[in-house]
Amino acid sequence: MCRDNVKMDNISRKFARFSVQVRFEALSAEQVENLKLFILDWIGSAYAGSKERPVKIMSGLVKAFGRTPDSTIIPLNLKGPCLFAALVNGASSHVVEMDDLHRESVLHPAAAILPAVFAAAEREKVSGR
Repeated sequence: MCRDNVKMDNISRKFARFSVQVRFEALSAEQVENLKLFILDWIGSAYAGSKERPVKIMSGLVKAFGRTPDSTIIPLNLKGPCLFAALVNGASSHVVEMDDLHRESVLHPAAAILPAVFAAAEREKVSGR
């Protein structure tokens, strides 16, 4: 394994450990408010993207093949399998390029993270806390 991969593995492990161990009660009021803004921003992007052709095509596939109503495609209020819901929510929130941007890494983290989190949380019936 090259040295860069070892560094990334360590960073990924640290981030995963933090994500699993952090508790809502440990977050500051400012952090909670920032998280709310990030989520609202993502939802706005998802609703804006829900009218786009690629999202309509994906949604049609969910209607045709999505037999397990585990999770919600949020901007369409359509239930489908967890993986489909995460995919369509992610596409919907990213297709119009209004989603968040972390400039240093040139990533749109909410489009990749929040759809999976919401779909899995709904399927597993866990709260946002």
